[in-house]
Amino acid sequence: MVPVDSDIYEAYDHTFVTCPESLRFRFLYTFLRKNLDKKVMIFFSTTNSVRYHAALLDMFRVPVLTMHGNQRRETFVNRFFRFSDMDEGILCTTDAAGRDLDVPPSVDWVVQFEPPDDPSEYILRVARISCDSDRVGRSLLFLNPGEKQGFLKYYHSASIPVSEFELPANLADVQSHIERAARGSERFLRRARDAFGSYLMAYASHGFRDVYNVHDLNKGEVAEAFGIVGELAPRSDDNGDDDFTVADDMGTVMTTSEVGHGRIEPRTRKSATRGKKKKEKSKTWMKGEKSWPHSQIKLHPTFKG
Repeated sequence: MVPVDSDIYEAYDHTFVTCPESLRFRFLYTFLRKNLDKKVMIFFSTTNSVRYHAALLDMFRVPVLTMHGNQRRETFVNRFFRFSDMDEGILCTTDAAGRDLDVPPSVDWVVQFEPPDDPSEYILRVARISCDSDRVGRSLLFLNPGEKQGFLKYYHSASIPVSEFELPANLADVQSHIERAARGSERFLRRARDAFGSYLMAYASHGFRDVYNVHDLNKGEVAEAFGIVGELAPRSDDNGDDDFTVADDMGTVMTTSEVGHGRIEPRTRKSATRGKKKKEKSKTWMKGEKSWPHSQIKLHPTFKG
């Protein structure tokens, strides 16, 4: 294993950490505090998760930029170039964005905090950084104990060496602060529940169930990681906030065609106007990051942030 605070990691391109769901954010925060002088990209499954974790990191005085499919195109492009021009900093984005954007070659770390859409594509994403950069392209993949063996077989199939980070015993003690924020702020709690619900929906819809099987996921530990504990904990038949719907965030999880073919059946939003026909929402938001390929972004060098 490679200690998280060791310089030995400089020699490795691909690394992973085996981390219980309840400790995921604590490890992420500990890792980022040790790498504030680096340039780091963190990939999440959904927009709701990006928003929640960006707010959480900001609460702990770790400034980040965010990119996701619900932003205006100008904002998305602006932040991409702003991050590209930075010498150090942290960008939180959705995994869908990574499918269409080349990771800037100056990035020190690519952190896959939540499950990648495709294990093979994730491995190639990091390989592209290694080839395009003078720096060593480094990746850190979060796996829970039940995902480890299933994911590592993709590395073995690609004949790519991968090293394991040791989970340090002295993780930053921030859990009580997260739980206190959830109890003290309705807005924070709503964000946490939305992100929690989105995470479970994305996990349940994952195409690689040999690695990511929602029936094997410890949902209590996941809820704890989001600060939803005690009386705030979701019921056994609830994936998060009562007002959360799959359609609210599904554009950042899968393509429009996958939504249209009913890969997941959206829940109906509770509303005082139940039974009335609602005005159809514009479908353009569902395209998410797919509507901003990297080739288009290159046409707008004026966006410097």
